[in-house]
Amino acid sequence: MDAVDNLSCMAELNVGVDEEGEISSMKQNLCKLTHLKSVEKEATLATVKTTFKTIHNYLRRICQDDGGQLKDVEMQRGIKAIMVLADEAADNLNKYTSLFKCTYKEGQITEIKEYNDLHAFYYNKLVKRFQKMLVSEEKWKEMWSVEDKNIDIERQGLKDLEMVKRDKEYELFYIRKDDGEPFFNRNLLRHIKLVRDFGEMMSSEGEDPLLPINVLLDKGAQAVAENIRRDVKHELGDFMVEAMHYKDIPLVKDVIKLTMSLMLACNAHNLIEYTMGKMCLRYLQDYHKFLRQILTSEEYRRLTSHSIEEADRLSRCLLYLIHACAYAFFTWKGRQTEFQEYYQSLLKRALNGEVPQKHKKREMLSFFNDIFDQYDLITKMLQKYPNGPLFKTLDIFSRRDEGEGFDPIIQGNLPYQLYALSIGPLTSRCLKLPCPTLHTHINKAKIIDEFKGFLRYIEMKKELGNHLLFNLQDRTAWGGHARCQALEKLETEAEFNDQIVVVTLPKKTDFYYQTDIYLGEDSAETFVKLLIDQISSREECGFYFSRKISGKGLDAFVGKIISIIHTYFFSEKKVLERKERLDFIEIFYMFLYLKIFDMIRPGSFSFTCKDGVDIGATTHAGFIALIKLVSGDVSWSEKEQHHVLWVLNAAALSVRERMVNNQCLNRVLSASGVLSECFFKRREEIMDKLASLYEKSLLQQVKYTLTGPGKKCNTPKKE
Repeated sequence: MDAVDNLSCMAELNVGVDEEGEISSMKQNLCKLTHLKSVEKEATLATVKTTFKTIHNYLRRICQDDGGQLKDVEMQRGIKAIMVLADEAADNLNKYTSLFKCTYKEGQITEIKEYNDLHAFYYNKLVKRFQKMLVSEEKWKEMWSVEDKNIDIERQGLKDLEMVKRDKEYELFYIRKDDGEPFFNRNLLRHIKLVRDFGEMMSSEGEDPLLPINVLLDKGAQAVAENIRRDVKHELGDFMVEAMHYKDIPLVKDVIKLTMSLMLACNAHNLIEYTMGKMCLRYLQDYHKFLRQILTSEEYRRLTSHSIEEADRLSRCLLYLIHACAYAFFTWKGRQTEFQEYYQSLLKRALNGEVPQKHKKREMLSFFNDIFDQYDLITKMLQKYPNGPLFKTLDIFSRRDEGEGFDPIIQGNLPYQLYALSIGPLTSRCLKLPCPTLHTHINKAKIIDEFKGFLRYIEMKKELGNHLLFNLQDRTAWGGHARCQALEKLETEAEFNDQIVVVTLPKKTDFYYQTDIYLGEDSAETFVKLLIDQISSREECGFYFSRKISGKGLDAFVGKIISIIHTYFFSEKKVLERKERLDFIEIFYMFLYLKIFDMIRPGSFSFTCKDGVDIGATTHAGFIALIKLVSGDVSWSEKEQHHVLWVLNAAALSVRERMVNNQCLNRVLSASGVLSECFFKRREEIMDKLASLYEKSLLQQVKYTLTGPGKKCNTPKKE
């Protein structure tokens, strides 16, 4: 994969900073070829040579292990696409003669043995075999003509491999364009599979460390089911009493199926380690499927068309149980114990068998540094094994039972409770919540019915308060616009207006990343003005604030908090480097979250991005850090350290089989580090300034409470 990625970089040599400010190491070297020192030129040249050698070995292995693969036209097209990239790379590298003149006389690519070997093998071995096998196929001749557009599509597909490897915008494999066509030509699958198969041929160091994730998911499914069963036991009891007399009614039958699948998912005998049959995870998927079927049925819609007070006893029992099941599905307490054990095993393996050092208490900056160190160790270790996101992308194509559209929750990315905030008598649950939408076409998305059921239960149980949804997607971007619209429209519907508050704070804009026109704008005065303009422009710049939030009060807060941040966290600097501006924006977002939370005082809240895996997870961790600093708790207990690592990495590892995105992690922890350092030096002054911006009870009483692991599962003894 690295070799194909390098070829793409060399073929393009059009280097700029991407939306997250990242440049790959290969691109960095190629970007400054004319400025490299001799040692750096040798290192870059070694990478170039290794790239051509790896491609050569790959093609040679295909020939040696060929079981008729080379007769496949798609395979041939894929191989030719790789060679088109190789030739483009060679042409571009010839322009940088200074790179090779330190080693070769003329500084030409044709002087490199590895390139010549690859070129000779392809034309002397493979092309001849292609022609021999398919000489009689006239259509094949047309396909391989100079005018063949398919080859360019395939070659571009290979360049998209970097996106697949880095797990960016994978939702587009589910979504269709507005004309109904898929975003990616299905032939891209062939190329992803080519690289995947080559990765499987390479020797790995022992068992793949991602294999235990299936066991974790199964145990997690049992935990979900147990939590739901416990939370709905009263509604379930009432329903069972009534249902005995109405078993022939279709909706009653469906709800009985729902409860049976829940009970089977609870049963520890159905865990993957104890059964060869259907496991807890599959039963939980059945539960979710039945819940969605019920919530979209005509019988259910007829029940909800009348007020609960007008309904008969059976209808009330049905509605209370269905909505309780939906609410519990979103608010169960996430299990940490198994993940912590798994994470420690990954770390131990990355440390070559050494037991990771435990810290019962530590300062915030020390803990953050440890997070970075562990991240690097585990990521480096995982790189020695087949790429998790690559396999996940292939899974998307292999599942034939899934419907069209990007629907993260039905696709196994379950919501759950991460932690709670308490302010005096108020306890607010914080939920890990992927965007609760079904996104079928790029311009069509709708709220899933399970989330509507969650909100209807809140309406029934008014003591639960409302849900504050921080939407971190970019409503100005074509990819996320439909999902943002669906969320913002939900709040305007009369049925749900009292139960949900939506605030959109984009985390993927050029301003947020300080790229494009903002890249070189380092004047603090200009930056501050632009930041204020971003908020005051609202929807035009990607922001959306619920009508329940006072516009004047919000604008007044924005001006004051920006002044405080500039004074106390950036010493009123006249010039702010890009990293400082990135930290400034992140810190501003954190205080804005806290202000909106203070204004709404919700019963539950979430930082929601498209899937809750990267932006959402890191934002949760940063918010926890802010709450601890505001509450005066500067040290992290061993339990809290484990908890934050779970918040950061549990979703990424279980849903996408990788660690949390590096740029998101770096961004939030960098800003949190600035916060921590300034609070340590000037806490009293900062808190005194904040006192006029927040309710007194918030600053004095807010506390972060860990989500416990819940009751221990009763696991059966192995026979």
